[in-house]
Amino acid sequence: MIIIERPITELKFVSDISIAFEVNFILEFTQVGSKFEFEELLFSSSFVKDYDSVSENHPLDWASEFDMSNWGLIFAEDEGKKIGSALIAYNTNGVNMLDGSKELAVLWDLRVSPEYRGQGVGKSLFDIAKHWARNHHCNELKIETQNNNVGAVKFYLKQGAELRFVKANAYQDFPDEDMLLFYITL
Repeated sequence: MIIIERPITELKFVSDISIAFEVNFILEFTQVGSKFEFEELLFSSSFVKDYDSVSENHPLDWASEFDMSNWGLIFAEDEGKKIGSALIAYNTNGVNMLDGSKELAVLWDLRVSPEYRGQGVGKSLFDIAKHWARNHHCNELKIETQNNNVGAVKFYLKQGAELRFVKANAYQDFPDEDMLLFYITL
């Protein structure tokens, strides 16, 4: 496996890597002081969540919505096959997640092909994404996920990210999902 930065023009290959996952559990959060604790609850009926199928959330939609000239695109490749990717946003007007800060980067998208999950590909991509952000003079990396993406939550916590914000009913099209914002100091 190799991890390599590619030009943003290769964004079209990101959607070849499935981001879909099965939702079997949902996390319920409780704030205790400045920290959050969570309980894993069995979801009433499991389903497959595929962010690429959500309107205006497909990777090919992003280039028409944002100036991506300051974004980084990293691929994990195995024998020439793209098996994972990370997309990092930085210093881009119109990206509200950046909070108007040039010292903040956002991990916009992280995905690993299902057959390669749990083998260290995501960690390698995450580590390179942090390095990319540091090289662009950022001091924090912000990450958004949802309370039904249990695997992502556990992954980010394992990487040392701190959950700082939980917003219930944050998504108009998905009222049962809570927005989770993680931060990692670089």
